[in-house]
Amino acid sequence: MNYELVDSAHYFQRFHNDVEAAQDRVHIEGMTVNDGLEMAPILESLGEKALRSMQTRVVYDNFSWIMAYGEGINGANALRSRLHVLEGKGTDVTGTGVLRPNIFSGRHHPKVTIIDDIVYGFGGINPQSLNVPTHDYMLRAENSALADWLWDTSMERISNRKTDTHHVLNDTDEIIIDGGEKGSSSIYVAACQLAKAADSLIYLSKLSPSGELAALLRKKKTTYITNTVRSAWSFDKLVIVLNTMTNGAYDNKYDGEDCIHAKCLIGKHPDGTLEAITGSHNFSELGVKFGTQEMALHTRDQALCRKLAAYATTTVAGIKNPSEG
Repeated sequence: MNYELVDSAHYFQRFHNDVEAAQDRVHIEGMTVNDGLEMAPILESLGEKALRSMQTRVVYDNFSWIMAYGEGINGANALRSRLHVLEGKGTDVTGTGVLRPNIFSGRHHPKVTIIDDIVYGFGGINPQSLNVPTHDYMLRAENSALADWLWDTSMERISNRKTDTHHVLNDTDEIIIDGGEKGSSSIYVAACQLAKAADSLIYLSKLSPSGELAALLRKKKTTYITNTVRSAWSFDKLVIVLNTMTNGAYDNKYDGEDCIHAKCLIGKHPDGTLEAITGSHNFSELGVKFGTQEMALHTRDQALCRKLAAYATTTVAGIKNPSEG
């Protein structure tokens, strides 16, 4: 399958262009959604598509309201108004995520968009205007089988918080979905298995490694590319400090100002082949304990693995002449 890596600087324009050209269906899903600068025209286009009797959906986690009210009453009112208008035009709008005293527990964290036979997924960009530069990406693929499977299973997947899913796409690619049960994460298990098997690894995430994965990465030649306390957002600063206190310091290759929100783990095996896991999972043991719904692509597609490695090392970390792992 041919995957294009679309970074955050170019994503929303590509996203908008594809929605404008849609003929049959649009599904927009993320943890957080808002009606900000980049998303407003996309949601406006979505409403117009719904009026033409196209199948249109918006799925968001209810954490969106915490983010919206964080921007003030105007931000919350704008989102409420936009979602109400979309429903009035025929869009299926679904709020999800379990409400618990711990607001970070029970979250719905996948990001996936389906536009006809185009899929944007297996990255970290939410349908949310941030108005600040970030390091992030989505993978874009045009494939009817992938789009159909994601479309047909999406609503059941969103409501099922008990079962992890493994869906084989082809000889090199598998989709892994964490159902969101506390303490269970097939994606985290796969990351640990990759860390055990590989000779060297590239770790890219908004959060520093934790738990079993952190211990495994220390035993290998690992290139760490993750936020510093300076570049991280709000609560993530505390998580990074606590992870470092628990797991020790590591040689972080990132010293930039922009926040890293992308997440992938790339390993090089003894025979030189590459393997990667890319998606919404931050590879944090904390998210596993909290019970978070996640989606990732587990791939041995060598071209895609090289793209991910180049993005992490060259684009984000600015490493000159990097090796793959």
